[in-house]
Amino acid sequence: MARRTAPIDGLLVFLLALLSVGTVAGVRDAMGNPQSPARPGAARPHLLSAPPIGLLARGDTLRVLLVGADDREDRGRADCVMVGYFSTHTHRAVLLSIPRDTKVDIPGHRRDKINHAYRFGGVKLLRRTVEGVLGHPLEHHAKLDFETFVEVVDALGPVEVEVEDVERRGRGMNYDDNAGKLHIHLKPGRQELTGKQAIGFVRYRRDSDLKRAERQQQFVKAAIKQHVRPGNLPALLKAASHILRKMDTSITAGQAASLLPAMAGMSADDILTLTVPVVSAPSHGVYYSRIEDGAVETIMTKIDGFLAAEGSLPRAKPLKECTVAVLNGSGRAGVARSVARRIQDQGATVTATGNAEAFDHSRTEIRYRPAGREAAEELRDVLEVPKAGLIQDNNLVAPEGATILVTVGRDYKAD
Repeated sequence: MARRTAPIDGLLVFLLALLSVGTVAGVRDAMGNPQSPARPGAARPHLLSAPPIGLLARGDTLRVLLVGADDREDRGRADCVMVGYFSTHTHRAVLLSIPRDTKVDIPGHRRDKINHAYRFGGVKLLRRTVEGVLGHPLEHHAKLDFETFVEVVDALGPVEVEVEDVERRGRGMNYDDNAGKLHIHLKPGRQELTGKQAIGFVRYRRDSDLKRAERQQQFVKAAIKQHVRPGNLPALLKAASHILRKMDTSITAGQAASLLPAMAGMSADDILTLTVPVVSAPSHGVYYSRIEDGAVETIMTKIDGFLAAEGSLPRAKPLKECTVAVLNGSGRAGVARSVARRIQDQGATVTATGNAEAFDHSRTEIRYRPAGREAAEELRDVLEVPKAGLIQDNNLVAPEGATILVTVGRDYKAD
């Protein structure tokens, strides 16, 4: 009997598959023969067979079919179909979603919804189908179920996100599906989500599929920002152990490991999320959507430009626009000066350093004035204190009029 699994929204596979597996270099043999992808503007053939797997050389673009599949015996469909792109040259990534009800040509079968290609012929046929839609090869695939996703998120650690009050009046997000074993009960506000809570956050869609996609994007970017860094290697290794045992992927550990250093330095601005534009096209009482005329060529041009960093704008650095005061709350000598140096290296202004009223702070605390949230988050990343408390203080009074006050705890590791 096939193992019963529940579906996962595949947006998160790109993060979990590549980054977590990448921490276990040497577990499997890696590398085939070098193959460079088509250059921007080059012709894209309409493919009906899977391409060979290529080496991830500098300047190449890794292209991965991402599948969130429901493999229960009575279903066997791809719940979510996406393509992940990653440029090893510019260190940028794109996540392209293809709506699951999109009617397309399925090799060897009638025109049907794209998620039915998985039922007809598994990942292999789905990959051939997506290649035909997009007009370029997909060197790899990655498929994950929701049980594994929950385990991996718990291994990486909670992810802090803003939960919207979708249902209004403080109800947040609620949904119960006993048959699908899905129970979502999230209060509104900024909070850390465990794996079980996270799967509810990314699968909730009582408002709309568009809003669900936005939440998925929000979660991915938050997870990358908070957990994908060299200092989090132990958690990445733990997550990788789950991935290697349970994920169906053609990506070897060595190939993913070659990407880890670049991906560890990515920010949310390095990730572009897109959806293939479709319009409603019901037929004989069945809902379908169809791809808008010319949409694929337009969106591929956009992807090429983003991955090549064409027309990129200078990124705003909110921290540089703030002033920071630093207090030592850990009791360790020289900590305030160490933090000040690290902040100044980022171009920010430190107005004052000193000791806190007590040295019993186990966790770093970052207080900020209204509109200073983004700068506070950037500061948390700079100091590499992912569990730091971020507190908005509308009446903040800090030494020398600083707009951010950092009280350093024992979680900060001095240089």
